[in-house]
Parts: sequence; C-alpha cells; structure tokens
Amino acid sequence: MPARVLQLCPFDIPDAPTSGGQIRIAEIARAYRARGCDVDRSCVVTRSRDMRRHLDVRMSWWDRTRRKHLGKPSNLGQIRQHWSAVNGGSLARQLSQKLHGHYDVLQVEHPWDFALARQLRSHPALSRAVVVYSSHNIESEFFESVLKERSQWNVAAVRLRQEIEQLEREASSGADIVWAVTQHDLEFFSRSAAACVLAPNGCRELPSQPPPSAFTALQGRYALFVATGGSANVNGFVSMLGGDLSFLPPGTAIHTVGSCGEPLAQLFPSSKVRGTLVHHGVVDQATLDSALLNAGVILLPIRSGGGSNLKTAEALASGRPVIGTRHAFRGYEDWARLPGVYIADDPQTFRTAIARSLDAALPPHLPPPGPRPSLAWSQTLAAAVERTLGLIPTRS
Repeated sequence: MPARVLQLCPFDIPDAPTSGGQIRIAEIARAYRARGCDVDRSCVVTRSRDMRRHLDVRMSWWDRTRRKHLGKPSNLGQIRQHWSAVNGGSLARQLSQKLHGHYDVLQVEHPWDFALARQLRSHPALSRAVVVYSSHNIESEFFESVLKERSQWNVAAVRLRQEIEQLEREASSGADIVWAVTQHDLEFFSRSAAACVLAPNGCRELPSQPPPSAFTALQGRYALFVATGGSANVNGFVSMLGGDLSFLPPGTAIHTVGSCGEPLAQLFPSSKVRGTLVHHGVVDQATLDSALLNAGVILLPIRSGGGSNLKTAEALASGRPVIGTRHAFRGYEDWARLPGVYIADDPQTFRTAIARSLDAALPPHLPPPGPRPSLAWSQTLAAAVERTLGLIPTRS
C-alpha cells in the first residue's frame, strides 16, 4: 500500500506555480509521487475563491484582521495563521471534518501552521504520521533583512523577530525531521531538531535548444534579469547596477522577465526610453526558456533574503555565463568556482563584469543546457524523501 502524505501549506498552490515557495512545494509533492506515494494538499487561504481543493481551509475575517493591533509591524503575512491556531481552533475544526483514512507523513511547509499541525495530531488520520517541518528558509533572519532594507527596524520589529525565531525553534524541536534548504539553515535547525536533512532547491529541466521567440534575434547581446517584484530583487538590482546603465556596450541592453519590470520601469525611466532596459513582464515557459538560453549573461544581483534562490539554479542550468553576488549563491557555493560564473559583491565590479561579458566574442553555438544532475529537483530532494519515508516503519 503506498504511503500517504499530507502537505500543509500557508498559501494557495496554483496548478502552474510561479513563485519560489509555490514551486518548491509542488516539486516536493512530485518527489514523493516519484517514490510511489499518494500526496494530498491542504492550503490555508484567506478567500473563498482560493479554496480549490477538498482539504483547503479558510482563515476567518476576524483572524485576518484582529491581530493587526498597536505595537506590531505592518505586512504581518502568514504569522497570522499561527496566531489564529494558538488563540482559536477554527482551522483545526475545518480540516478535521475533512480528513479520512490515515496519513503516514504530515509535511508542514513553512513554520506558520505548525501549531495547527500539533492540534491535528489527535485526529485518527494523523495520530501516527511522521511530522516533517519543511523549512524554506530561516524566517526570522529573512524578516529582519526585509525590515532593515525598508528602514523599518524598530522595537516592535525586534519583538516580532524574536517571536518568529521562537516559533521556528518550536517547529524544529517538535518535528520528527526537519528539511533544510542550505547548509547554513541545516546548522541552525540542528541545534534543536531530533533529525535534520539537507533538501536543497533545484530547477526544472531546460530544453536542449532555445525555443523561437523575440529573444532569438538578440542572441548573446543582452543581459537577463529574471525576478519577481519583491523588494530583495528590486533593491538588489538598483544597488548593484546603479541609476545609470551607460556602462553597457553599444547595441546591448538589459532585459527583465517577471513582475520586477514594473517597479524597475519607474526607477529607470530614462533607460527605458534609450532602450537599454527592456521589460517583458511575466511570460510563458517557452519564452522564459528562450530568454535564458539566448542570454549573453544572466544576472543575480541579490543582496538579502533567506534560504536559497531558485533563479540561481535556473541560471546555472542554462549553461550561460552568470554574474551574481555571494548572497545569490547561498546553497550553491560549489558552483561559484566553475568557469563562466563570476562573483561580484560591489557595484563597480558587477557592472564591469556585465560589460565584459556582453563585449566578448560570442561562441558559434550555445553550450548544451539541461540541469546538471545535482541541480535537478529529482536529485536535490531524493535524499530527504528517502530519509523521511524511512522513519515510517519505526512508528508502526
């Protein structure tokens, strides 16, 4: 009989995920299914229209708003789900009514719903399940970096950071096993976890040849930046590339793909007019593949954030030259020494590396892309899945 896995997620996972957290959760489910497991998913959402699965649950209006009281920073995010669980029971009651049979693994994605997971352990369907705290980063460190980047680091933020760190420690000590994304995260959680395993981020398989698109005619004459509009991405781009793109060689440009385009267009209006900064917005996968495989160089100007960057794995898998900060290579440190990979932590060095890459003679053929074995999701998650499934017999 196949093992049954229940993923508990703090946000909706669409059928075609686009953000890093969504993609990782979907790939974890895929990795379990590759081992013959049945995987169900329960997402905690805030809108009825996002309840697309039988096991999804919705946080009430009262729980979404009542915790936004004096003394808390703004943009509280998913921690409200933790407060909802510890100060009430509506989420547990909703999900308890929908569970049936029994699950062998309860995979708690992020720490925000670990209190909910504890409440569900008394349910017959989950009473013998192996509990996994599936960490995507060290949330307390990530929260601090974001608030400091926004110049919002104050007494209230310090208190909330301490609360988040305590929540993470409770999740790691209360789980049967913790999945960590990077070696740094593994060392952090190993201090309190009963067992901890490295489950690095990976990437999808890229095509062997670039699909035809508007990028085909530009082969090698542009630098590519693929990112969402998150502050870490936008601020990293601005700080590393500055406000003037005149350093670019004639006839070249920086092209962006993703929702980062809108905020960058407002910050670099003159570059957009001159054609040195071109935004494509959110594109389909074939266009993204073409953008990656035709790029003269791929940029990773990330200076903050936690966990590891999925776009780093994607850039490395493309086989194209890559310029990134050391922070962008967290979790991929071994790849930073490879030919074609350039590390630059100061803006001038970063800009000079871009100019040299775009000014270099282009190879007659693009190198074969495709994820190298240690970058494929099927490889990066396999050991964690095996270790977790190996705990099931000990709980029978």
